[in-house]
Amino acid sequence: MTAARRLRLAEVLAAVTILAMLLGWADEPESVRGLQDSEGQLVLLTGVVSLVLMRLGNRAAWIAAGFATAVSWRAIVQLGGDAGWGLRLAVLTATLATATLVWHMLSEVRENAPD
Repeated sequence: MTAARRLRLAEVLAAVTILAMLLGWADEPESVRGLQDSEGQLVLLTGVVSLVLMRLGNRAAWIAAGFATAVSWRAIVQLGGDAGWGLRLAVLTATLATATLVWHMLSEVRENAPD
C-alpha cells in the first residue's frame, strides 16, 4: 500500500470515529450519545486533532489517534456488555486509525533511512 493510501485510510477511519460520537453509547433507548459524555467529547476532540495533524502531514498524528483509542477502550471496558453501536464503532475505527498511522510512520522512517 502506498503512503498516500495509508494516510487516506487513516483519515477516513478518524472521520468515522468522529461521526460515531453522534451515535448512542449504550443499548438503552434513552442512551447517552458520545457528545453528551465528557469521554465522548474527548474522543471527538482528539479525533479532530489527529485528523488535522494528518492533513498537515505531521507524524505525531498517531499520538492523538492513540489517545482517542485509549479513551474509547476505557469507556467500553467500563460499560461492559452494555456498549452501544457508537462506542463499538469508535473503538474499532480509532484502533484501526492508530495502527494505520503507526504503520505509516514506520514505513516512512524505513524508506528515508540511509543505506
